[in-house]
Amino acid sequence: MHLRLAPLIALLAALALAPFVARAALGETVSAEDAAGTEAVRVKGDAQALELDVHQARLADVLTALARFNIRYRSPVVLNKVIDGNYAGPLGQVLSRLLAGYNYAIKQGDAEIDVIIVSSYGEQAIPAPIIVQRRGSGE
Repeated sequence: MHLRLAPLIALLAALALAPFVARAALGETVSAEDAAGTEAVRVKGDAQALELDVHQARLADVLTALARFNIRYRSPVVLNKVIDGNYAGPLGQVLSRLLAGYNYAIKQGDAEIDVIIVSSYGEQAIPAPIIVQRRGSGE
């Protein structure tokens, strides 16, 4: 049941942040507000000199706010880790600081960056089942 809810939760989070993503695509400074009305995520600068101010925001929300840099992320784990702090530097450096505590890979293409978050440190990987097919006696 948990696996079926994860895509729905991710979709709802993406829909809630859609206005911020659209503004980011236009190159504006982007901020997301928390329930108290204070800024939760503020993004300034470009990929070489990024300034990111985060106040009690979920990692998923922070990664979504970075969409103006053509970042796509995928993760089988829920990214509910709460981030708080100021990050500055090149985009790659900021991403590595944000993703501390996770096993991840970053693939940079011509126009986009794919971030694949595999698990949190210390989590046991669940191996895929091995399917063995028996051959008939006539082969």
